[in-house]
Amino acid sequence: MSEVTIAPNSAAWNTLRNSLYPSASDASIRMVVDYCVARKLDPLKKPCHIVPLRVKDAQGQWGWRDVVMPGIYELRTTAMRTGLYVGQDEPLYGPVVPFMGVMAPEWVKIVVHRYSELAKEARPFTGMARYSECVGLTKDGAVNDRWSKAPYQMLEKCAEAAALRKAFPDEIGGEYAAEEMEGQQPAEREIAPNPKAQSKPPQRQTTLDPDRAGKATEKQLDLIRMKCERANIDPGTFLDQFALEALSDLKFELVNDALAWISSEAKP
Repeated sequence: MSEVTIAPNSAAWNTLRNSLYPSASDASIRMVVDYCVARKLDPLKKPCHIVPLRVKDAQGQWGWRDVVMPGIYELRTTAMRTGLYVGQDEPLYGPVVPFMGVMAPEWVKIVVHRYSELAKEARPFTGMARYSECVGLTKDGAVNDRWSKAPYQMLEKCAEAAALRKAFPDEIGGEYAAEEMEGQQPAEREIAPNPKAQSKPPQRQTTLDPDRAGKATEKQLDLIRMKCERANIDPGTFLDQFALEALSDLKFELVNDALAWISSEAKP
């Protein structure tokens, strides 16, 4: 594919700003264009997504910055460009189980095939995604709208992304697709201040308490307390299971595991 260039205020630029990334700033859209130019992708096909990342600057102030992450479309495109990608099998679904109010497959497996020039045959690579580990959450700790309405579709994308990374490690690398990170707690980074930054407050300032960074929200903790009570699980047993001194120490990344464990340990 020839290199794509998009000038500000052009018809293509307006499509990006008004249709594909309507809530993003011009600076973030420019990052998308630069990313696509570097990867020789067409930005109008939306091969990547703008994902907010929570960061702390040198003054200790927390805020949000946008980063560009590949979508499943880009992973597929990268695999196809090698000329060695020879398709995938139909998804294999685990049992449908309830999870945080959603009936969804417990897991999905997808097998992709890459031709091996050494073996002179196609070799399978399996990707597996568990709903409890991948499901996207809102800031309140509930399953988000997309993962509630289309659990099969979203889980398939996560399993496919995992399989493609295994089959094409050099071409794709270890970067996760945006679909896998949707609604997950963003990684927190400390960054040096930009000397050219304007004095106005950064966009999308977080309302979370910095002292709670990386930990479960109060609403999530209330949900866990309620579910433990309903499942007749002693609070001390829960704390021992997750090696916690207090429930407030529970990490955000372990909330799904905690809820799944409570469901598995529910007593009549």
